[in-house]
Amino acid sequence: WATLEADRTYVIESGRDSVFAKSLLVAIASLEPHRLQQPITLEVYPADQNEESLFCNVYVNGERVFKKWGDNPDWEAIAQTAMATVTQASGTRAATTPDLTPPHLGPDEALDAD
Repeated sequence: WATLEADRTYVIESGRDSVFAKSLLVAIASLEPHRLQQPITLEVYPADQNEESLFCNVYVNGERVFKKWGDNPDWEAIAQTAMATVTQASGTRAATTPDLTPPHLGPDEALDAD
């Protein structure tokens, strides 16, 4: 899940092996934490060949964040880097952010989800 604070709180849910999730993780992992304090735009669009696959471009302050995945990326390490970037960017705000478990899952299910 990705939680975004904007005009209201948005929770985006995506499968961990989806192209959307991987695109978002790679972009966030490649940023310096202070860049997450700037306006962020997520552009979601379907694949040309398969409209069931969604891609995600990330723009920070109007500039596209782009990084190639390479042939055999370590997704666990990329996810850890992305989470560390978000944690550093949020600073003390993380300690005061309410639990935003998606409404269809209870707290125990959200903690155990992969």
